Amino acid sequence: AAAKDDEMKASHDKLLSELAASSEDNDNGVSSFVIAVIKGLRFTLEEIKQLQVEVSKAYIQLMQPTIKGSAGVEYLQKAFGARYGPPANASASLPVTLQWISASKSIVDAEWREHLGSLSVLPAANHAQPLVTVLRAGHGAPTAAVPSAGSSGLPECKGEKVDKLVRVSLLQLISGMEGLQLQSTPESFHLNFLRLRAVQGQFQEVIVMATSMLVLRQVLMSENSKITPLELETVISELFGALVKLLDNSPEAGTEEIVEAMMSASGSAGSLSDAKIQARRQIITRVLLKSLQADDVVFKKVSRAVHCTFRGVVLSGSGAKGQKLADAALRRVGAGKLAGRVVKAAEVLIRVATVSEKVHGPWYKALA
Repeated sequence: AAAKDDEMKASHDKLLSELAASSEDNDNGVSSFVIAVIKGLRFTLEEIKQLQVEVSKAYIQLMQPTIKGSAGVEYLQKAFGARYGPPANASASLPVTLQWISASKSIVDAEWREHLGSLSVLPAANHAQPLVTVLRAGHGAPTAAVPSAGSSGLPECKGEKVDKLVRVSLLQLISGMEGLQLQSTPESFHLNFLRLRAVQGQFQEVIVMATSMLVLRQVLMSENSKITPLELETVISELFGALVKLLDNSPEAGTEEIVEAMMSASGSAGSLSDAKIQARRQIITRVLLKSLQADDVVFKKVSRAVHCTFRGVVLSGSGAKGQKLADAALRRVGAGKLAGRVVKAAEVLIRVATVSEKVHGPWYKALA
């Protein structure tokens, strides 16, 4: 605080010096007065803005002891109750949350059963996995390294009704292809709206990346049936790196940029004539655009694999078990390299779900 006071005093002294110099250099009294007023107003507005920032920081620091731990849950519950009323009135005061829960009830049990089925066929930690066949006969995708059993991570769902409902319903919320809107977001997640939008974007990015990797794999296999698995994986690894860089730096990148990344990566599979390069570009563009259509069989298969990947982590936690499920689901479409991105994104959903269950649990129970 003392340092900030010194900084403000120095700024004030500098302003006075500038005003004095301006008055001496300018013989026109009116002009000098206008300049002085403008500089004075600018200084005042800047200082007010800085004070607002300092007040906000001080308030956050003051509230930190209150919003941590069990006291934080109680504080958030009281704030939520003050705005939306008690759990007994939830059906009237939380219409979007009610609709969200009602729509999810019919699928929660089915998703949970599928999840348990996936767990039952998980390979043992040290069991070597065969190459995984992708969408057509030919080369498979080598498996990614299986995490060690000691890997730590966020907690799994044990099957408790509300926890299971919130986790599965959150997954349904972000897996929609239409962009999440605040008005269609359950009231209990309004404070986390931007986080959920970001996860939805990551969900869709994984679909695009997995589809691009799969399409390039199939195009190269159709061009040259003798291409080796090692050559294919070299190309796919290069494409993976290029897509990560592209989408991390330019989230709004379109098909043209993705096709360029695919073409660049495919160059490591061997040199071609200009005519064949152009033909490859046309095929990649056509197949990629088709494969990203919602009614296309490739899109359905890839998006389902990505959904299962997120579900595995959201329900099994982000430790070894969840990572294995993520890897297994993505290998079905030859995209095991994306497992790490999925785990990171799914961890956000786990955190949001577990905190929301603690804070909004009474309202969820009233609506469920």
